[in-house]
Amino acid sequence: MGNTSNVNKNLYLNILGSFSIKGLALLINFFTVPLYMSYFEDANILGVWYTILSFLSWVLMFDLGIGNGLRNHLVKPLLENDKNTIKKLLSSAYIILGFISILLAICGLILILNSNWNKIFNVSSLVISNNSLQLAFFISYIGIVIQFFLKTILSVLNAMEKTAISNGITLISSIINLIYLFFFRAGDDTTRLFNLSIVYAFSVNLPLIITTIVLFLSKFRESIPSFKYFDRLLAKKVLNLGMNFFIIQVLFMLITASNEFFISNIFGAEKVVEFQIYNKVFYTFVTLFSLVSNPIWSAVARANNEKNIKLVSSLFKKLLIAVFVGIFGVCIISLSFQPLVNIWLGATAIDVNNYYIFTFFIYVCTLLFVFSLNSIANGLQVLRPQMVCYSLSVAIKIFILFIVDFQWDTWIVVIWINILTLIPYVLWQLYEFKYLLFYRRKTTI
Repeated sequence: MGNTSNVNKNLYLNILGSFSIKGLALLINFFTVPLYMSYFEDANILGVWYTILSFLSWVLMFDLGIGNGLRNHLVKPLLENDKNTIKKLLSSAYIILGFISILLAICGLILILNSNWNKIFNVSSLVISNNSLQLAFFISYIGIVIQFFLKTILSVLNAMEKTAISNGITLISSIINLIYLFFFRAGDDTTRLFNLSIVYAFSVNLPLIITTIVLFLSKFRESIPSFKYFDRLLAKKVLNLGMNFFIIQVLFMLITASNEFFISNIFGAEKVVEFQIYNKVFYTFVTLFSLVSNPIWSAVARANNEKNIKLVSSLFKKLLIAVFVGIFGVCIISLSFQPLVNIWLGATAIDVNNYYIFTFFIYVCTLLFVFSLNSIANGLQVLRPQMVCYSLSVAIKIFILFIVDFQWDTWIVVIWINILTLIPYVLWQLYEFKYLLFYRRKTTI
């Protein structure tokens, strides 16, 4: 009973801290959208930048799931204060990720220098040259590869159930970007894209470097990664679980983080900016909900190691309550979307489409259920429903958008495909976890 109370207390503190930090980060991100729109004179260049960011987010997925595998496997040695195992796990993870980072840098450089980015981004060379796109992409890419290696420290923090600190790192990056967009606007759009790529690479890595140094000079002073402590068996354990997470992550990214790519290629880069206006507002609820679901993943992993199914059941029920609270919030925003956009974007505000609002309402509600179910499934390592359903969802999305010869009238079809292909997963996972909903009743009979 005392242990469960401690877990709940730590969970609530993490959620409260995450909400405080992430709330400020979201506020900053809202301010950056109008700043982005005024930063670039041509909306096509802004669409290109959003698409670059979408591409770069994929790179962070190619850790073969090592980050999430490390997160789950670190829980037990941290609970037992097993410093030897901790050092072996950290050494193995960092060495493998270091090798992958070098490989990604080499392959990325070859790909960037031998691709026609005007064609990929669907933007004319009269707007921006291919060489300029290559340079901006290359700088941003190198920054993201460095982040790919350094973000391992976030898995350590999550295993320690310190998710609030992880969110604080994102906040610092957002503040750096905001300061740059507000004060520095020299040159034409090409120069600004080049400068922005440098600032982006700097902002995402500086907080990670500082956090890594601080953590390894304090709590993990005796666990600094070393080639001597590379453990093949532990590395294999992390990789086996990690590969499942990796496949699921890639599939989920193909569903939800490919929207900019599909919209840019089918409807034009300028439509990505319109999509971002709706997405920034509505996806805020998904981001906020992740502040609840992410700490619960760590708490479920800990409860699973301690064989405390009663705590898992309790956490699942609380998550479902949080989902319905989130749905109520999405409903309120949907009803006041136009006034909100007018205040937010000022002179650059758009006339909102009510059909788009309805679509995003359904989309976000679906994602809230997805995130809640994922946090329980990931902590328990029950991954088959995600694997099967996400695979089918990706196949259907690619088939409908790229293979079937339809002339789509509007980009909102991309969001509807996401919705209709994610709903089967929600239903399956809810059925799988029905025993958690009735666990208390069964134990009292």
